[in-house]
Amino acid sequence: MSRSSRRTAGAIAAAAVAVGMALAGVATVHAADDVAAPVELTDRCGFAAGDQWRPVPLDIGDHDLAGRAPDDDVSGVRVAAGFRVSVFDRSDSADPLVVLTKDEDFCGSPLNDRASRILIERIDASAGGVTPSAAASPSRPAVPSAPAPAGPAPEPPSSAVSARTVQFAPDTVVGPSSTHYRVSVRTADQTVRPKVYQIDGSRFTGDDGKTVQLAKWPPTPSGALRTVSFTGYAQGATDTTEVSVSLTDGRTFPSLAGVDIRPHRYGIRPTALSADRKTVTFPVTGGNRWISVHFGGDTGSDLHSMHVNVDLTTDFEVARNAPNVVYFGPGEHRIGGDPAGRGILRLATLPGKDTVYLDRGAYVYGKIDLAGVTGGRVVGHGVLAGDGFRYAARKSNPADDAAMIWAGFGKAAEAKAVSGPTLVNASHFNIVTAADWEISGVKIFGWSGNNDGIHLREGTRVRDCFVRAGDDSLRTMSSNTLVENCVVWQHANGGVAISGWKIPTGAATANTWRRIDVVRAEWRADRPALGAAVVWRYAENHAISGLRFEDVRIDHGVPQALHVMFTDSATGTIGDITIAGLRVDGPVTGRNTISARPGTRIAGVTISGLVIDGRRVTATNAGTVGKLSVSGAVSGVTIDGQPLR
Repeated sequence: MSRSSRRTAGAIAAAAVAVGMALAGVATVHAADDVAAPVELTDRCGFAAGDQWRPVPLDIGDHDLAGRAPDDDVSGVRVAAGFRVSVFDRSDSADPLVVLTKDEDFCGSPLNDRASRILIERIDASAGGVTPSAAASPSRPAVPSAPAPAGPAPEPPSSAVSARTVQFAPDTVVGPSSTHYRVSVRTADQTVRPKVYQIDGSRFTGDDGKTVQLAKWPPTPSGALRTVSFTGYAQGATDTTEVSVSLTDGRTFPSLAGVDIRPHRYGIRPTALSADRKTVTFPVTGGNRWISVHFGGDTGSDLHSMHVNVDLTTDFEVARNAPNVVYFGPGEHRIGGDPAGRGILRLATLPGKDTVYLDRGAYVYGKIDLAGVTGGRVVGHGVLAGDGFRYAARKSNPADDAAMIWAGFGKAAEAKAVSGPTLVNASHFNIVTAADWEISGVKIFGWSGNNDGIHLREGTRVRDCFVRAGDDSLRTMSSNTLVENCVVWQHANGGVAISGWKIPTGAATANTWRRIDVVRAEWRADRPALGAAVVWRYAENHAISGLRFEDVRIDHGVPQALHVMFTDSATGTIGDITIAGLRVDGPVTGRNTISARPGTRIAGVTISGLVIDGRRVTATNAGTVGKLSVSGAVSGVTIDGQPLR
C-alpha cells in the first residue's frame, strides 16, 4: 500500500489521539500498554482487515502510535477507563452528537463530516463527576469515511495514470445523449471522451402513482422529472485512469469537499475541481467499479445523477463473427426491425445460435428470451433498452410483462450466463433466472414500480453487478444462491436483499449476499415496510433458513436498515439468519425491526459487526444505538455473541 493511502481514521480520531498524548504527558501513545491515555487506537470496529479511511491530516509529528506510521490506517478509537469523550458538531449547541465512556468504540467517521470539537474529560468515580481535561478541533472539516473492500483489499486509486489503452465507445456513437454531463478519461497516452447516455422516467410517469414517485424528484407528482446519465469503459485490473466529469447544464459542484464519490468502499476521492466548479476529477484503479458522483441533494445528483461504470477488459471469449453468435455492433438497433422497439429476440428460433453479443456502443431496443437454448448466453458491454414496452400494460400483454432477459422456469432454462450488458427502462423485471445461471458485470437502470433487478433461482450466482431498481434489487426465489461484490442504488419501492417474497417452492435456504454497497437508498419514512437493506417477506406457508448477509454497507443515513418481517397474510418460519458486518454511514432515523406476527415464528438471528453512525451496536445498546425493535414469537437473537432476547 502506498504511503499516501495509509492514513488515519479521520479528524475526530486524530484530535482524540493528539489530546491523549497531551494528557498523558508522554511523546508516545501505545494502544496496548499506556493506560494513562484517554483514548486508544482500536481494531475492534468490526471491519475486515485492509479497511481504509479517506485521508485526513493527522499532525503527530514523528510520534510512534503503537508501532504505526503517522499516516497509517486505524479503524477507530476506544475510550479508556476513567475518561469520557464528547463529540460536538459545528453549531454552538451545548449538546454533543455522541458521548463515549469506558470500553466504547468510536468507529471512525461518519460523524467526521459533522464534528468540529472533541471534549475529553477525566471521570472522578469517587465524586461521581467529571473534570474537563482538554479539547481539540480537527484541522479542517473532514469527509465521510471510505472503507476498502473486504477480503484481499486492492490498492486504493493512485494519482499516477498507468493505463495505456481502454475500451470505450466514442461520444459520436448513436443513442440518447446526456444533456447534463460530459466525461473525459485520461490514460497514459491520450485523453478520450466516451459516450455519455441519458435515460429519464418520462415514459413511465403516467403508469401509476408508485412510478411517479420514482421518476420525479422530490418523489411527488409535482416533482421535477429525473434523469440518469451513464458512461463506461474498460481497463485492466491494475490500470489507473483519471476521470473528469463536467456539468453541461449550468449547474456547478458545490466544492471539492462537497463531491462524494461512492461506493465509499472503493476509497476514491476527488482530486481537483475546476475554477468554474463545473468539472471534478478523480482517479480510478482496476475494473468492476460501479461509480456514482453525489452532490447537491435535491437539485444535484438526486435529480440528475451521473454514473461511471468501469469494466474489466475482456473479449468474453466470443468471436463476433462466429456462426453461433447473434452480433449487435456499435450503433442503434431494433430487434426484429420493430420501429416501436417492441421486438423480442427468441434465440431458440434461430438454428445454431446460442449467444447474443451486444458490443460496446450498441444500443439495442427490445428484449431477449433464452428459453429452449442449452447454455444460452448474453455478453458484451452494449445497452439493451426496454423503451418500447409499457409497465401499465404488463398484466394484459405478455410482451410487456416479460423480463428484459429471461428463459422461462423449466429445465430447458438452466445453465445460462449473462455478462457485461447494461439494461435500461425495463417495463417490468430486468433479469429472471432459472437454475444455475451465472451473472456478472451487469448494470441495471430502471424506473417502474415493479422494476425488480435480478431474480435468482436454485444455484444461481451473481457477481460484480450494479442495480438501480424501482423495486427489489437482489431477490432470491429458491435456495443455494450467491450474490457478491454488487453495488445498489435503491429506489423507494423495494429492498436491497430480499428472500421469500412469493417463492415458488416450499422452502428457501442457503442463500448468501456478500460485500454489497448501497450508494443511495430512497426509502421513505412514511412507508418503512417497503425498504431496507436486509428484508425477508413472504405470503405463503414456507420455511426460510440459512440466510447470510455479510459486509453490507450503506453510504448514508436511512430510515431503516434491517427489516425481518412477515406480510399480513403470511404463515411459516424464518430461522438461522446471519447478519455480519452491516454498516450504516449515518443515522437510522426510524427503527430496525425483527417482527413475527401471530401464527409465525422467527428463531435464530445472529448479528455481529453492526455499526450505525459510527457506533458499534451491542446487545445492551441495541434499542438505543441500534434502533432495534423485536416483537412477536422471536427467539435466539444475539449480537456479538450476547443474547438479546
